[in-house]
Amino acid sequence: MTSTHHPAAELLGLADSPLRQWLVLEAIPAVHEAMGESGKASDAVTVTALPGDAGLRRYYRMQIGERQFIVMDSSTDLPQLKPFLDVHARMTASGLRAPAILAADIEQGFLVLQDFGDVLLKYILLPDDSPLPATAAQSLNELSLQQRGDRLFQQILPLLSALAQTDADNLPVYDRERLQQEVTLLPEWC
Repeated sequence: MTSTHHPAAELLGLADSPLRQWLVLEAIPAVHEAMGESGKASDAVTVTALPGDAGLRRYYRMQIGERQFIVMDSSTDLPQLKPFLDVHARMTASGLRAPAILAADIEQGFLVLQDFGDVLLKYILLPDDSPLPATAAQSLNELSLQQRGDRLFQQILPLLSALAQTDADNLPVYDRERLQQEVTLLPEWC
């Protein structure tokens, strides 16, 4: 949306909203503390809206100085925040990499998460279309598609094994009925 300075200035697009107030008064200082840094009034804070997922949550990329974070606003979908946190806890307990939660206000439905970035699997497999740095794309181009796929498969197998062993007790079953519900929603979303 726009750039501003922490902590007193307005984050445009979030002006006078509970999310903006939480970011300025609580989340940004908590992020600095979690990162072992002291916040400076000169740290520019930029908040940019990101495309959403299929739910009601809204996402933003927040940049503080040189660092980026993801802000999740689940205030219009509070019942879905607890399942998100539950799955996050299960994944981290299994040793799977999940974005660290750096600040949270569960009652309002706000989280600040570690930002894993924008690199998609397709850019690793097909680096010619990639926003990766030129040296990374060039080194990937030296490998055949088969070699790139083999390397990724070797990296992914241990993760899939850990995921398969993750505690799934009391999680909703993703069965044929649930799949059908989601497939029928597709025309509404498109």
